[in-house]
Amino acid sequence: GIMTLLDALRQSFEFAQDFNVRVDLRKTLKRLGFMKEMKQLPGLLKQEREALACTMKILFKVQHDTRIQDGELADEAAERLLRTIDLILGNYVTKEQLLQEQADATGGEPTPTAGGAAMAAYREREVAAQETEREVLGLVPIVSEVVLRGLRDLQHEQFARHAPRL
Repeated sequence: GIMTLLDALRQSFEFAQDFNVRVDLRKTLKRLGFMKEMKQLPGLLKQEREALACTMKILFKVQHDTRIQDGELADEAAERLLRTIDLILGNYVTKEQLLQEQADATGGEPTPTAGGAAMAAYREREVAAQETEREVLGLVPIVSEVVLRGLRDLQHEQFARHAPRL
């Protein structure tokens, strides 16, 4: 039941994440006219975020369900919770660091006399920075409203048991 649902959400997340990291493919789709009315590149960021958020909400609810906590799925649910928290926080930190590196590397816009190659390279860096910023901004509510709130609402014993791994 519930583990099957969590597996489906994980597959949805992984599919979206695999697509989203293929920035060259997304640029090609945009260049060929797919979703041309959008400013940003086509992507599955919402699917990625929603799968993570839904997974976390379910896993935190499971931590409060005595039927599951007293059963054979308790350890598996706790392990999935910790792995997913680790994934989310790791992604957030990595993308935030990348965003800072991109901001440091972008520099100013090239002068009009700099040439087409310099302008194209600048635009590429700008697109990459915008995509990274979108990803970071999408993770903020998951971290603050789902992960931190869920950790806050755990029973003291559960939090104490999980805290060393966080």
